[in-house]
Amino acid sequence: MKLLYSFCSIFMLLGSVSLCAQQPSGIPNNTDTTTAQAELQQLLNEYVDLSASAAVDVASSSRTSQVSAKQAPATIITITEDQIRLRGYQSLLDVLMDAPDFKMETYSDPEFLNVAVVRGVYGQDKFVILLDGIRISSPTNEIMPILENYPVHMAQQIEILYGPASALYGADAVTGVINIVSKRAEDMTSTIETRLLGAMYNKFTGSLLAGGNFGGGLKWSISGQYSRDAQPDLRMFYPNDYITPNNVDPLQTGIFQTAFGTQRPRTPVSPVFSTTIHSYAALASLYTNEFRLSVFHNFAQTPTSTPYTPSNAVYNDNAYLRNELTVISGTYTKEFNRGLAITALTLSRFDLNPSSNFRNLFSGLEPGYKYSFGAMMKVEQLVSWNFTETLTLTGGATYESFFSVPKGTDLTYPVNLTGAISGIILGSANPQNPSGIRADFYTLNFSNTGGFAQAQWQAAPNLAMTVGARFDYNSRFGSTFNPRLGFVWSPISASVVGKENRLTIKALYGSSFLAPAPRVAFEHYGSFRYDTVSRSYVSDFWKLPNPDLQPIRSQTGELNITAFLTDDINVILSGYYSVYTGLFTEVLDGSARESLYNGKYLGFPVRTILITINQGEQRSYGATANIRYLALRRGDSRLELFGSFTWMEGIVNQNDDINALFAEIPYISPLSFKGGLQGSFGKLHISLRAIIMGTQRAVALQRGNPQLRQTLPGYALLNGSLRYELLPWLDIIAAASNILDARYYTVYAGIEPEAAGIRAASNTGVFVRGIPQHPFRASFGIELRL
Repeated sequence: MKLLYSFCSIFMLLGSVSLCAQQPSGIPNNTDTTTAQAELQQLLNEYVDLSASAAVDVASSSRTSQVSAKQAPATIITITEDQIRLRGYQSLLDVLMDAPDFKMETYSDPEFLNVAVVRGVYGQDKFVILLDGIRISSPTNEIMPILENYPVHMAQQIEILYGPASALYGADAVTGVINIVSKRAEDMTSTIETRLLGAMYNKFTGSLLAGGNFGGGLKWSISGQYSRDAQPDLRMFYPNDYITPNNVDPLQTGIFQTAFGTQRPRTPVSPVFSTTIHSYAALASLYTNEFRLSVFHNFAQTPTSTPYTPSNAVYNDNAYLRNELTVISGTYTKEFNRGLAITALTLSRFDLNPSSNFRNLFSGLEPGYKYSFGAMMKVEQLVSWNFTETLTLTGGATYESFFSVPKGTDLTYPVNLTGAISGIILGSANPQNPSGIRADFYTLNFSNTGGFAQAQWQAAPNLAMTVGARFDYNSRFGSTFNPRLGFVWSPISASVVGKENRLTIKALYGSSFLAPAPRVAFEHYGSFRYDTVSRSYVSDFWKLPNPDLQPIRSQTGELNITAFLTDDINVILSGYYSVYTGLFTEVLDGSARESLYNGKYLGFPVRTILITINQGEQRSYGATANIRYLALRRGDSRLELFGSFTWMEGIVNQNDDINALFAEIPYISPLSFKGGLQGSFGKLHISLRAIIMGTQRAVALQRGNPQLRQTLPGYALLNGSLRYELLPWLDIIAAASNILDARYYTVYAGIEPEAAGIRAASNTGVFVRGIPQHPFRASFGIELRL
């Protein structure tokens, strides 16, 4: 630990740099720029235009809209192909671990495995993931794991836009937008690139990228990545957390001493403790200068035993969730005299495989099967027109048609997709009713029509203004209107030779909305038991749908200052204040508003019914200082230091009573640092990166003060990678995570650190002190270029 803090201190003294100030994609690999200032100047002038709709290739639209960095009304960071290779990134998860203002709660959720917290806002359903401008998040915003199913080996660059973007992208772009820009054939230095990596604890990752030219202007590219991770057996590294009653392994006996009492599942369990993760992705594209057709498919199978203790869940490989996504898109781009028009069609489908199941204390350790489906057809038209040399107008219209079967209750058997969708509620079959109770399945057909307009005006040589808005009408929840406004000022006059763009100040305002996804509005779960006295079913608990749920609304103000202190040092300071209203809050049915169910479900009495309503407000605010120091550039040697220092805070009140107390927001570390060094020395390339999270806030409130959260200790990680160019076509690769072999924990909703020493009777079966994380792990492999 002392070594890591010393490492951090060195960066602070040298002047580290942020990911926000990384080399942009516009600078070729091994560029011959003659001075560091020229490179840094190009860094600031490079702007990846995200002012187009989600159906537009973001990198392409920046060239046609002629928008410079001065006019960019957003905070954007760019991770380049060189940085991806140098740092050994294999997935979007690796990238976000290092990204400022992101806190990744890894291995902490039984449904999503890894959860992103962005600027104090929980969940990857709050931002949109794009591939070449096309949405590859779930079409109906089911939450998907972020693993190697979102690969980056084929990326030319990755663009992360922070803050609200619904004025351009519509629903769900609340905390930002992430766009993976894929390589085309002309971007590749070889026809085929393949990478094979093996890691400790039986992990394997393999990737392939290929591209070429059919002739006549028709080109192609394909890429794919597969990963299998057996994961470390954490019982060996966290023995105090994996203690079972009388040290008896329930997988060996088939008897589980759960927090709800002794449970003996009828379905056999394997004696092998195993939590294997499988993931893959594939992309194929066919394109000309004007037309592009792409097919993307990804897959992730993750264990559902996380984050339950071994006495409260079945740690077998057949207890998993299997998510799949397929996206087919076509775009046609036509340039005209002073502008450009883009027409796009997207078909997207999400599947939660019917074999997906939970086996924990809430299902009686029996497999509780789940199913979900979502599909979208989207047509979009975008036009960008240079009205004058200083005024660019952009507009677009969108029509989307959706179909969804939201995830419902635990089922006794997997859904049979060859006929009508049906199922039996888990545990409802008994001698009095052998066929059990049929489960509800909701099917939703809805549409969204939207349009946006934006004007970007270079009011003066050193002042740019952007104003725009988007209107959407959704057949489920009505209309939304989201404006945006931006001012970008370079106070140092361009007439001062050699000093232009040395200082840039941005003032930004934007609004956004999170649509009530079918998953949130219609998901339901609970159980029935047969009462021999009344000769009927009764229930102690159900969480039930609320079809009338409305969107969460947000507003954000932001200030950014970018300064080049010297030719080699770049500093970016940013601060934001966000307000989120109409939060999705679970309440007792009838406790706050009119009762939806009157104490019954499917005609049977239920003691406690929870529903989700729009209630409460969250305020999040913070600041980040990013520094980049180009320490060495001499011949074929280059050394760069970078770092980001983040402070974030916030308060939340999930009650409409204006006199109710606000509490601290959970899932954050108010203070954090991310930074490191990366260098190239001839054929040797190295990267060393630190992640230091301060005290972590859990969800549970302090017992003596309901305005404060219980806390977990922070943690410090050191990750690194090394690449050596053995031959012109062969690289040797090594990488390591958690180099200092720290034992640390992340946050999950069910943990209660104050109960860690007493194992309270109310414990729900999760790791009370936090979710144990992976130990030191090294990987080795090769990359071939043919």
